[in-house]
Amino acid sequence: MHDVIQAMKLNHLSFRSADTAAMAAFFERHLGFTIAGTWEQSYILKRPGYDVVIDHASGDAPAWPRNFHLGSRGRRA
Repeated sequence: MHDVIQAMKLNHLSFRSADTAAMAAFFERHLGFTIAGTWEQSYILKRPGYDVVIDHASGDAPAWPRNFHLGSRGRRA
């Protein structure tokens, strides 16, 4: 029997923040992302190979890990 291992590629991370503008600026300045779009008070940032979504946390402190998720993309067999 042969085991088949399929690699998954990280597609995106999603964070919630009460100060999305400051968090987006941090990702740009220190991690090399560029802001690709905004809606309401949320941001999508891109870097080659994956994205980061920063959703606005309506005045409440984000509850971790409930508000955190990551997305992946697997290869089709």
